[in-house]
Amino acid sequence: MRELDSTNEVRFHKDVIFGNSSESRFAFLKQQRDIFASKFARNITLLLESKKPKKVFSRKGLLDPRKVYKHSFDDSIFYRKTSTPTSDTTIVFLIDGSGSMDCNAFNNMTRLEVCNVLASAFAKAVKRTVNNEVKVEVFLKSAPSIIHKPTTGTDNGAFPILTRLFTNTKQRVSDYDSLLKTDTITPMEVNGRTTGSYTAELAVMPALLDFMRKNIVTKNVVLLNITDGESWCELNDYTFGDAENRQMRMKYLRSMPHLNIMISGRYKDNNLRHIYGDNLLEVDSDSFCGELFKHLNKLMEVAV
Repeated sequence: MRELDSTNEVRFHKDVIFGNSSESRFAFLKQQRDIFASKFARNITLLLESKKPKKVFSRKGLLDPRKVYKHSFDDSIFYRKTSTPTSDTTIVFLIDGSGSMDCNAFNNMTRLEVCNVLASAFAKAVKRTVNNEVKVEVFLKSAPSIIHKPTTGTDNGAFPILTRLFTNTKQRVSDYDSLLKTDTITPMEVNGRTTGSYTAELAVMPALLDFMRKNIVTKNVVLLNITDGESWCELNDYTFGDAENRQMRMKYLRSMPHLNIMISGRYKDNNLRHIYGDNLLEVDSDSFCGELFKHLNKLMEVAV
C-alpha cells in the first residue's frame, strides 16, 4: 500500500480513464464493436420478439369465435394474452478495470478491450433496435492501493472506485464510441500522474446499489459483471480477496438477476463457482453471443 503525504496533490477526473489509443487501434476496435453490435442486434430482436403478447388457448378466458366449431371435441376454445414487459429493464455492465485486464484475450484484443467492445456493441445495438427503450448503464471498477488522509479523512484510506462510463437515460445519452478507449487505470491522478488499479471486483457493490436506488427508475435490473476473476484490493487496511468477494456476492447478488462473465483469466479455475455461484459464463473466444443471450433471456424472465 502506497502512503502519500499531505504535499501530494490528488485529483479525480474520469477523462484520465480514456487512454490515448492510436487512430488505427481505435478504428480496429470500432470494427470489432460493429461485428458484435450486428450479432447483438439480431439477438435483441429475437429476445424482444419472444416477449411479445401471445395468445394462449385454454378452457377459460375470452371466447375465440373462430374456434367455436371445435367445442364438441375440444374444450380449448377460450384464450388469454400473455405479456412480459421488457422495456422496463436496465442492463448494468460492471467492468473490471484492473491491470491484469491488459493481458491478451482473443481476436488480437486485451481482456479490457473485449469488455469495452462488448459494452459498446450492446449500447449501439439497443439504440439501433429499440431506440434505447432498454436502459444501459456501464461502470468501471478500480482500486488504487493508496493512503491519502486529505482525500479520505482516514489514515488507512485505501478504497475502491466506481466510475460511471456510459448511460442512455433520457436525461443523458453518452457516446458509446468513447467506451472503446477505456484503459486499465484509475480516475485518479497523483501529482499529475495516473495510477494503476488492483481488482475491486464486488467490493464496489454498496456504492453501485446506492447509485441504483437514487438513479435507476426502471422496474427491473440485470447486472452483467465482466472480469477475469482475480479479486484483490485493500479497503481501509483490510484485504479483499476471493473469500470476501464470495461474501459480497451472497449478500448483494442473492436477489438480483445477474451474470458473471469471465474473460479469459481464471475461467478454468474449478473454484470459480464457489466464489461466483452458478450464474457464470466463461468466455475465451468470439463465439459466445448466442450463449450470452440464452442467459440474458433467463435473467429477464426472473427480473420481471
